[in-house]
Amino acid sequence: MKLEILGPGPKTLNLKPLRWYIEKHLEDIKQNGEFYVAVALSDIEGLHLLKNHIQRTLRQNGKAMAIIGIDLGMPKNILNEITQVFGIGNVFVYHNPKDSAFHPKMYLIKVNEKLGIVIVGSSNLTNSGLLKNFEINLAVELNLQETTEHELFKKFLELFEKLTNEKSTRPLTNALVSALIAISMLRKKTSTVTQALIPMKLSDSFKGEKHGWEIAEFSGKTTFLMSLSYNDVSGVRSDKYVRIPVLARDSNPKFWGWNNLFTSSPRGGNPERFITIKYKGEKDKHRLYFVAGPDEFRLVMPQIYNLGKNFEHSVLKISKERTTYEMELIHKTNKEYSGYLGWCTEKCPRGWATIPKVWGYV
Repeated sequence: MKLEILGPGPKTLNLKPLRWYIEKHLEDIKQNGEFYVAVALSDIEGLHLLKNHIQRTLRQNGKAMAIIGIDLGMPKNILNEITQVFGIGNVFVYHNPKDSAFHPKMYLIKVNEKLGIVIVGSSNLTNSGLLKNFEINLAVELNLQETTEHELFKKFLELFEKLTNEKSTRPLTNALVSALIAISMLRKKTSTVTQALIPMKLSDSFKGEKHGWEIAEFSGKTTFLMSLSYNDVSGVRSDKYVRIPVLARDSNPKFWGWNNLFTSSPRGGNPERFITIKYKGEKDKHRLYFVAGPDEFRLVMPQIYNLGKNFEHSVLKISKERTTYEMELIHKTNKEYSGYLGWCTEKCPRGWATIPKVWGYV
């Protein structure tokens, strides 16, 4: 059994977004995997974060099912979309008019015959719950070949199945979609507590910072800038890659083609793609891949990696035009160096580095 505490949450607490974790393990599914969701809320944005992975699981002879609460409201535009993602007959809605609201947050993943995962916590199937809010979730990775752990996973699967057969649960059919649209259940309830707090301007009394897992102003930008650490230019590893911060990837995923253009590597199952880069007048294909655990996004680039310590803290500039990339290195002695470094507004955790790596998009 392995436990992992997940967010999303502040970078200072290193609470990684639940989205990252679920994506990684859905990518690990080869055939006959299973994914089950029981949550109080869902929205289009959150659904779209996992859409490709859910549908990939289904294409690989897998199962994917969802139970969504409607007591707290449900956006009208999600009703048809959620059945398209999970498939007709695989989505249920829960509402108990005689008792309290449906409020669980549970995700179950059967990766293969050896690994089952139970996730419980505070994250709904929403963009905020998976990526933006301050949430606490516990992922329990279970060895399905060990009797006690297999039985625990089985109990959660049985709980999910029982929920689908509750009197308060109904399959989301086209007829029910039409009925729900016509009634007030779809109008999100407004908390009287929230209404009371709005005039108080609580922001005047608190200080904080953005979690930083997603940075909207970088979306759509076409040039990536990053200072190089010693590990990027040391030339000592056999795999000659430059480390790109995972946060940089997720702040502007379209720039890298993440994750639609990535496929599972035959070498180790890591998500990878090959991109064309023009560097010093020559075009070549380079491997770009992600390794979970250390959570490293790696660009294999021997021309940079073998430069040596003298190029530490230089700025790497990568510009994208359609499907190709162009790379330039701005050395510390370049008169434009300070300007490029100034555009690198985001810091990475320092680790062993004496000076933290910085990056940004323009």
